[in-house]
Amino acid sequence: MKNLKIATKVLPKHQNKKLQKKTTEYLLNVNDNAKDFTLKLIDGKTIKLSDLKEKVVLVNFLATWCAPCLQEFYDVPAKIIEPFKNDNFIFLAISKWRS
Repeated sequence: MKNLKIATKVLPKHQNKKLQKKTTEYLLNVNDNAKDFTLKLIDGKTIKLSDLKEKVVLVNFLATWCAPCLQEFYDVPAKIIEPFKNDNFIFLAISKWRS
């Protein structure tokens, strides 16, 4: 995987003076460590990314109102979870639920 290039959006001057020009910067590079984060699971428990060291972690962001996201999520058990069930693999699906 090559370095990921991200171009920042040009914002109006009154929103952010530091981002007046379009810039390109590397946000992720090969072998970068992921920043630690904590998730609240459906059962109310929490999990930290750092608790999953030595595991392969696939993080998937989805929206419940997004049809392609839901179709992708439908395929996850058979195409991702089942083939890797005996490996040191964790699948984290993250969705911002409407309240």
